[in-house]
Amino acid sequence: MAQTTIQGGFLAADLVSAQTALTTGLATTDEIIVSDAGVIKRMDISVIEIAGTQVTSGLVADARIAATLSRITATETLSSKSIDLGTNTLTGSIAEFNAALQSESFATLGGTETLIAKTLTTPTISSTGWTNALHAHAANNSGGTLSASILTGALPAISGENLTNLPAGGIASVAADTTPQVGGSAGFDLQAQLLVGNGGTTGIAISANGEVTMAAQPAVAAFNSVTEANVTGTASGFVTVDFNTEIYDQNEDFLNDTFTAPVTGRYLILAQIAVGGVTADASSCAFRTAGTGNRVWFTDWGDWGNGPLGTTYTNKHMIADMDANDNIRMTIEVAGESSDIVDILGYSSPETHISICLLA
Repeated sequence: MAQTTIQGGFLAADLVSAQTALTTGLATTDEIIVSDAGVIKRMDISVIEIAGTQVTSGLVADARIAATLSRITATETLSSKSIDLGTNTLTGSIAEFNAALQSESFATLGGTETLIAKTLTTPTISSTGWTNALHAHAANNSGGTLSASILTGALPAISGENLTNLPAGGIASVAADTTPQVGGSAGFDLQAQLLVGNGGTTGIAISANGEVTMAAQPAVAAFNSVTEANVTGTASGFVTVDFNTEIYDQNEDFLNDTFTAPVTGRYLILAQIAVGGVTADASSCAFRTAGTGNRVWFTDWGDWGNGPLGTTYTNKHMIADMDANDNIRMTIEVAGESSDIVDILGYSSPETHISICLLA
């Protein structure tokens, strides 16, 4: 071949594809032919390899590559991108994460947090130092648990819904208390009080043997100590029986021979009247209640003069349904005598007497 230069027209179409394939990838020592401004030159792969130091330092001559690499270190807004936290790690402080959130914030496990509208499922509360703790649950055997240190330590007292200042010793001291009492005006001290009434002397008291007393439960006992002479006999009208001496009036409900119900309920009423001066002319004796109660309780004895003459006794007992502020008193009327000669007798001991108490 006389020519020293091979023109393009002399190259076969399969000049490259007819050669043995390179299957192991390019090496830095592999060579290629390039046209350098029209001059044919040989160049190995190491010339076009971008060194690692060029990438990390940003010393990349190609502007397109440099622009792409700059995004790795610049601030970018990612849209519709997902980060797999299984293979990637996000780092930052709680403050940095919360600053990045648009609404809610992260809570920390070690910090003091205010939980609003959160449900704790079977929690275990294992430290003391509760402040203004409020607690409510559906049943006393549901919910979480309190550690033994809380139950045996000093507990707060119960005031309304809050826990404030229970006696030192906690639940253990309450269990050991053999004389819990009712009260509450000076706090809720379970050593002396069990249930809250209107004060330390008006609640329910339970003795060491289990007896229950209620200091404010309406209960009255009174009697007549002075004879009222010649007050009835001719059916001239019902006379109110005088009970001028109180034995007890536990809730201050008895005044001027009249009992006033402090609350709506069922009241047991027991009364006896001793009368004197009865003759054989007496035809009847009527004993009835008066006042503003729901009904009149009436007892009438006919042909009374054929019974015991002189001094005799008449009795009345009932369980009256009374509304709050209803009042009741005892009245008597004797008929058939020629004049009002019948006395309501009074003695130094209860013979004409009344007893009233709230049952339910």
